[in-house]
Amino acid sequence: MTQQTKLEGWTFQENGDLDCKPMVGYGIVPFGGGMGAVLRVEYVTDETKHPLEQEASSIQVSMTLPGILNLIQSLGRVAQGMSAQLGIDLSKSNPS
Repeated sequence: MTQQTKLEGWTFQENGDLDCKPMVGYGIVPFGGGMGAVLRVEYVTDETKHPLEQEASSIQVSMTLPGILNLIQSLGRVAQGMSAQLGIDLSKSNPS
């Protein structure tokens, strides 16, 4: 699978860079007696503004347990790859 295939359906800026916004916060709230959860991701809407003038927006998505577990595994793989490239030993870190 090529990188382009992995990113099929993603949006890009005019210069070809991946279109993304910096995440500034998140929250998760379970619902339905353990049937799922709502994940709220907060992000900066306009990075060109001074940090004190930046506004944030958010999106809230509902997730089931399998989706949550899949997201955890995916984020873990990305974190392991990033830490290996940076020479960081994750076994000695204390996530907060």
